[in-house]
Amino acid sequence: MKKLERLRLDAIRLDGGTQMRERIHQDKVGEYAELYREEVELPPIIVFFDGVNYWLGDGFHRYFASEAAGFKDIEAEVRSGTQRDAVRFSWGANGHHGLPRTRADRRKAVLSALDDPESSEWSNRKIAELCAVSHTFVNQIKREMEEPKAPKESKDKVEGVKVGDVVETLPSDEAAPKSDKVETFPMDDGPSEEEMEAARLREEADRKLIDDMLESDDVMKTLHEQVKNLTHINANLQTRINVLMREKNAAVDMVKDLQKQIKKAKK
Repeated sequence: MKKLERLRLDAIRLDGGTQMRERIHQDKVGEYAELYREEVELPPIIVFFDGVNYWLGDGFHRYFASEAAGFKDIEAEVRSGTQRDAVRFSWGANGHHGLPRTRADRRKAVLSALDDPESSEWSNRKIAELCAVSHTFVNQIKREMEEPKAPKESKDKVEGVKVGDVVETLPSDEAAPKSDKVETFPMDDGPSEEEMEAARLREEADRKLIDDMLESDDVMKTLHEQVKNLTHINANLQTRINVLMREKNAAVDMVKDLQKQIKKAKK
């Protein structure tokens, strides 16, 4: 059962493991935010309501764009279902519409399906159908998972486990610290190629804007446009900050869970 209604942004749960993108694309968030400001109707996001929580299943870019545009609520297609239903739906979200998925996006969806106790037992074709990928792609991911990992250099070597933008260091038994505390340190992989290209395009746009100002007879109009552009840039930066804060909080929660597991294992 599904219906359309406007939901407050702060009532929608984003932490259910339903974000199947490798990352949020800020240029797309900015593009959607501008459309919302111009009162252009975008497709509603899709959420699953379990009687208590609204789990976002599809529409993360639209959610953050609505937030960046200054809105407090958003139109949503509400379906009856649990967090797990939202996760399963998210595997194939954007498979045939929206921002085209990258290989990393599709890989993340397949890995999530293979991590599920029930769907991990399904055939490659059934998993592929739910994830909106080919069965050969699923088979390829399975082979990658089965490839033997490089042997450890020594028993005392520390192994890094990546969780979002944080790495938890898990020592071996021989090198186990006396404290239950798990060290964390930020990971910085540097800007991606897409981010570098976006920065280059912004630089070219800024340079063109300056040139237009020097040649324009209506300087005040040009300055007004510049202020408008800077306002949009600021809104996009604020959205990026919100995304990073959510990712940080999710990483902190996962670190705490690991700490509990380590403490329980030692008992």
